[in-house]
Amino acid sequence: LKFSNQHVQSFSADKTMARKRLGKKSFIQKQERGKLRHIPSSEELHDLAVTSSFRHPGSINHRKAWKHWSAMAIDAIRYDLSSNLPCPADKNAFENLFFRLGVAADKGIMPSFEDRGSRAGYALEFFCRARNLADLLMDVLNPKYEFPDDWRDAILKTPMLRGDDTGITGDSYNMISLG
Repeated sequence: LKFSNQHVQSFSADKTMARKRLGKKSFIQKQERGKLRHIPSSEELHDLAVTSSFRHPGSINHRKAWKHWSAMAIDAIRYDLSSNLPCPADKNAFENLFFRLGVAADKGIMPSFEDRGSRAGYALEFFCRARNLADLLMDVLNPKYEFPDDWRDAILKTPMLRGDDTGITGDSYNMISLG
């Protein structure tokens, strides 16, 4: 392969050149184009949670209901977050930061987070990674996954799954999840 000067410049330190374009699933992209789906109110989320609570834990319907509720809750939180950030998201600056994060993974040099608009974009696009922990807690109820017995027992004893954690030894924990 031969690269022209234009290709080489796109990987240079010039912030205006390099960027990774956001896809159709991007919140910033949907918000910019007016294509956000219905943002549920807290009452709607509560009603959906109550309705879903009657499904048998571990069943396919329970898992589908969890995924649906979780996605709607994340959309609602993200929408409120976008309205309450101290600085609006700058799509182009965030695309540049997103590209630089990929380069950082290859080269080990962290990009700058000093631009407020790119930080706002980062917060909107990546805040829901805590959802992975919530999904792990739900996966313990799914019979198709096999966790080591000590993991499964410890997770099932957590208050989040209505367990009794009084028999668990070790340090106490605090957890917050945005998604």
